[in-house]
Amino acid sequence: MHAILTKDRFNDAKDYLFRSGRSLEQQLFRYHFEDGDAEPVLHELATHQMPDGGFRNMGEGNNDVSSPIGTTCAFQHLAKLRVQAEHPVVQRGINYLISVYDSSCDAWPQKADDSRYLEKELDLHWGNPGAEIVGYLWKYQELVPDAFLEHVTALAIKRFYKLPLPVPGFADLCYVRLAQWIPKISIQKRIYKKVTEGVHQNLELNHKRWHTCYFIKPYWYALTPDSPLHNTLEDEIHSCLDFDIEMQETDGSAYLSFEVNGDALRTWKSIWTLESLIVLNNYCRIEQ
Repeated sequence: MHAILTKDRFNDAKDYLFRSGRSLEQQLFRYHFEDGDAEPVLHELATHQMPDGGFRNMGEGNNDVSSPIGTTCAFQHLAKLRVQAEHPVVQRGINYLISVYDSSCDAWPQKADDSRYLEKELDLHWGNPGAEIVGYLWKYQELVPDAFLEHVTALAIKRFYKLPLPVPGFADLCYVRLAQWIPKISIQKRIYKKVTEGVHQNLELNHKRWHTCYFIKPYWYALTPDSPLHNTLEDEIHSCLDFDIEMQETDGSAYLSFEVNGDALRTWKSIWTLESLIVLNNYCRIEQ
């Protein structure tokens, strides 16, 4: 029998977000749980968007300047909000992603001025965030030059086919996000198949270690029960949701499985608390 987040504990999490969380997660909570409008979320996202069109202070990436990986975090929200290509926030973001592509090594860095990543880790980790970026370029393809989209798509798929099993953790998540938007079904199927074949090797299957070390949360691969990887990971997903409920802090916030402090603590507590609530709700694990 799976655990259920009670109404009281749900309200504790909500109270935490509105007492100590960031404005972005507060507006996202209203959107997801209180039939809120998308515009306040877009307003908050715009406060994270820099003049160059990229996003800062999104948890991942740089806090003070734009970064490609931080911009993908923003586009995760824009995609879920079904924001259209005509919106200025989307247009500036896509223009940024195109402009920061490093043609000298055919890659996007993760963070600003991330030369180490570009020089030494491309073979295994190009997909993080490159594959996810290509996915958003497909979602908003009317904003992307055809030749550029064709080039980066071919490169993403070529690199994917050469990857060993398991596809390195986090890169595999980014390829799953690419598969969500790329229109060619045969490529979608090949991505899901290869990721599925190795995904358990990227997970911490000893659940006792979840209390003591950072681990990839299984539900990141399937945020809803209709996700393509859900059936493969169903047991692990529900165990992780049980863990989230069990480990909820007394103040209502999500338990973090990594050490962080200062402004970063507030940021990640806010992000993980909201994310846990959304996924618990998607899996009908919140008391009605």
